[in-house]
Parts: sequence; structure tokens; C-alpha cells
Amino acid sequence: MKHTISPPPLPPVMLVEDEPALRAILTFMLEDLGAVVTSFATAAEGLAVLSTQEWALVVTDVRTPGPVNGLALATTVRASLPAAGVIVMSGFYEEMGRPLPMGVSFLPKPWPSESFDQMVMPVLVQFSKRIYPE
Repeated sequence: MKHTISPPPLPPVMLVEDEPALRAILTFMLEDLGAVVTSFATAAEGLAVLSTQEWALVVTDVRTPGPVNGLALATTVRASLPAAGVIVMSGFYEEMGRPLPMGVSFLPKPWPSESFDQMVMPVLVQFSKRIYPE
């Protein structure tokens, strides 16, 4: 009987970005870093599926259409999934007048891809180590 070793599943990442072109670019960047990405145009859509799996990372824009914004999503993620990484992005600094929940990172738009990678990679690595300790 032949035994095969399956590679561990890739870290699941929720991406919330209402701009379709940027959502596609971010999806590609995250997949290039080794993640499996589920993307949404609104924070309300992300919130609706938040409890469906253990997310390694949630990346959200602050401003998304609808009744829930990215800050509310980040707050909910932090409270219900304390092990998940959370990155909030925005080009609108006036919304950042209030502090982010503890453990939530802020990435101001526009940002260089190196800054994005430096924020994302440690979270993906930490998730993999937590799920598959050596």
C-alpha cells in the first residue's frame, strides 16, 4: 500500500475590499504568499461568514458599503477570533481618530507591497505553526 503525505492546508484569509481591481490584486498578493483567500466587497458579507472557519487573517478596508464598516468587522474579529491576525487598511485618516482594538494592525493606503508582505507573512507563519506544531 502506498502512503502519501498531504501538504498542510494553506492559511485561510478573509479579504474585504469594495474596489474590484484592488480586491483582485490583493487576492493575488495573498495567494502568492501562500494563503487561500475568500474575498468580499462589504464588511457585512465578511461578518456573515466569520464563524464558518478558523481564519488565519482578516484584511479589511475601513470604508466598505453597507451598514457595517471595516472597523466594526475588525472589532468583532478581535473579540470572537482572538488568534486571528487583523489588518485594517485605509486612505482616509480622519476615520482613524479612534484607537483600533488591541492586536489590530493599521496599513495606510497607498502602501508599498513590501509593507503589506511584512505585515502578512508573520501572521501566516504563526497560523501554520499553531495548527501544525513541529
